[in-house]
Amino acid sequence: MTTIAAAVTAIQCGPVPYRDEFVVHHGGAYVVPGRRAVAGEWLYPCPEQCQDDGLLGIWIGPDDEPERQVLICPSCGLDCT
Repeated sequence: MTTIAAAVTAIQCGPVPYRDEFVVHHGGAYVVPGRRAVAGEWLYPCPEQCQDDGLLGIWIGPDDEPERQVLICPSCGLDCT
């Protein structure tokens, strides 16, 4: 199962499974203090090492509960919501 599929399954079953650490930056770019990354096996081990400079995120979460949806970086799991 891919990480994105695993993240989709996890959030549909309960709260978003976040990593314990807060994100300092996203590949060198500023992030709002307090941002977290969804736990899992991503292409990059953490947002600070992410090299994905694209602006495309992926919305995950239950379609019928938009308040539980989160926008994530598909390469490192950064919650960009």
